Amino acid sequence: ELRLLNEELSSFNYSVSHDLQAPLRRITGFSDLIDEEFGVGLPPALRLYIDKITTNSNLMKQIVNALLDLSRVSQKQLACDQVDLSALANSVLGDLKPDYEGRAISFEIDPDMHAFCDQQLAKILLNNVLGNAIKYTEHAADSKIEIGRCAHEDGYDAFFVSDNGIGFDNVYKNEIFKPFKRLHTEREYPGTGVGLATAERIMLRHRGKIWAEGIEGKGATFYFCFPNLSAC
Repeated sequence: ELRLLNEELSSFNYSVSHDLQAPLRRITGFSDLIDEEFGVGLPPALRLYIDKITTNSNLMKQIVNALLDLSRVSQKQLACDQVDLSALANSVLGDLKPDYEGRAISFEIDPDMHAFCDQQLAKILLNNVLGNAIKYTEHAADSKIEIGRCAHEDGYDAFFVSDNGIGFDNVYKNEIFKPFKRLHTEREYPGTGVGLATAERIMLRHRGKIWAEGIEGKGATFYFCFPNLSAC
């Protein structure tokens, strides 16, 4: 019954998110038409309103897409194999390069990190966690991000992404994995508020776990491990 309920909730989330795309496209489309046909003669106040409609519509598109990704993570059939996490992290950093181009940021990646997991989901996980690290080190004097491996108390390898960015109060270390739970305003650090919830869902699919430790003003470290091979 619990499995069926979760499937129904996941299906509902997917349907609602998918159905929101069409009206959002119309809102953005009509805003663009107003801009194209009347843009030159628009009063400054109306121009501001149009810009706000466009900005918020685009944000909602990102949130809808993030919710769709969250649903796909829940529904995807796992295809596990030995995955080179070091190479995967380098690939993800290449994809994220537009987010940190022009910044003085140092990356350290431990070599020969491997895990038995679903490579596609592991890439989404790293994309979300590394994307956060890049975003929250934006104002650090010498931005540094480390992707490494350490021993876990259960005897498994744990992997981590550590940064010297804004960090967070450890009181909230469990809250940050909840959808739309933000410790900083969207204006300070743009985002959908779904990335870490997706990362946690990926680890739950693998019967693994993800957790975080932070120090306000001094950075954060996200740990994750894939302990149960039978999950695949």
